[in-house]
Amino acid sequence: MSPPASKAHKPSPPAPEREKTATVARAPSGPREDAEQARLRTAQAKRAAERVVAQFFARKRFEAAQSKERDGMTALGKSDYAAAIGLFTEARTEYLAAAQEAPAEEEKARQQTVLRSTLDEAHAAAAARRQEALSAEADKVAKEVFDQAQAKQVEGDRLVSRNYLIAATGAYKEAAERYAEATVRARAVRR
Repeated sequence: MSPPASKAHKPSPPAPEREKTATVARAPSGPREDAEQARLRTAQAKRAAERVVAQFFARKRFEAAQSKERDGMTALGKSDYAAAIGLFTEARTEYLAAAQEAPAEEEKARQQTVLRSTLDEAHAAAAARRQEALSAEADKVAKEVFDQAQAKQVEGDRLVSRNYLIAATGAYKEAAERYAEATVRARAVRR
């Protein structure tokens, strides 16, 4: 016994008719909608960049992206959808690049901070040892070693001015050691 005609399964429409139905159901987006989608993708990329503090660690790229985004907003406001899409796409690319760059730049900044701290400690140690050496009159009694220490300290200053921080740290540490040696020698002579 076959089901009543109202409940009978209707065969699928032929392939060309199915394609027409799918096309009608999925209306093509217009230029404005495409521009809005590009703007939303740009906003997502911007948030991703902000999460890794790209505005600080990859500032130039981030600012370039912001500029493109602003220009895209202006174009969108003028209904220049093609230009808006292009600008939003460029902004998105810059935001994504900034987000990728930021962690490496953050690590470089962290290492630079550690290096600066070590440099400052070495410089302070050299200055303190120099004062001790001067108090012990090492500049007069242990002049050769004192002069070597002073030369290393000056070398450290020169290296800092050229931004060779690792080498400068080494020079300051060596200066501190030589000042300490000059102090010991001066005190031994004074006894």
